[in-house]
Amino acid sequence: TCAGKPDGVITLDTPTADKRIRQAIAYTLDTAVINQRANNGAGFPGTEMFQKSSKWASASPINTLDTAKAKAIVLEVKKEGKWDGSIRLICNNAPSRAAWAQTFQTLLTGVGFNVKLKNDYDINGEVADVLNNKAYDVACWGFNIAEEAPEIALLSAVYSTSAANAMNYVNTDVDAQIQIVRSGKTDAERKAALEKIQDIWRQDMPTPVYESLSEMIAWNKNVHGIKPTVASSVMFDKAWIG
Repeated sequence: TCAGKPDGVITLDTPTADKRIRQAIAYTLDTAVINQRANNGAGFPGTEMFQKSSKWASASPINTLDTAKAKAIVLEVKKEGKWDGSIRLICNNAPSRAAWAQTFQTLLTGVGFNVKLKNDYDINGEVADVLNNKAYDVACWGFNIAEEAPEIALLSAVYSTSAANAMNYVNTDVDAQIQIVRSGKTDAERKAALEKIQDIWRQDMPTPVYESLSEMIAWNKNVHGIKPTVASSVMFDKAWIG
């Protein structure tokens, strides 16, 4: 982000720096439509940070569908004369992501956004534009909060000083709550901190929520000693075949 620029404060030239635009996007997302078109109806749609199956189950959704509010916000910002409704939507060219890109383009266009879609590069190109170049407004991107240790993804993707904070989201109150999730002695204490993070999230809307992802680890019956850990990683140090 800073390459080739003089020292000082850098303002990223992106409409989603305006919280109202982020809120409009959130009001636009129809989880049922996304699930049907992008996942053939086989996903886990929902706007809770933690769905009901989680022990951290959210008290209420992060965002709600309201296309009328989305249209009103887009029109309001356009009338200010500094933005024409254009927004960059990027994704990679994997076949499974083609339907995602088309679905999001359609939903955003429907409330007044002028969507500039770029989904012709591989995953490495998208990673570079999101993490390094910050050359996006909306991206097919996300972070998986592991049930066993939710603080790991939050520290990486949301913590103010993290190099992997692709959204450039900075909120010291969220940072403080993440540290409580990390060091809390009881699940009740950690859950309370996660709820406070979600309360702030609903106000700031750094990114909306529209689905959860299911991950699994599989191995043959003759493989023993595999130890699953957080975020679908496994330990092989005591693995054996027999």
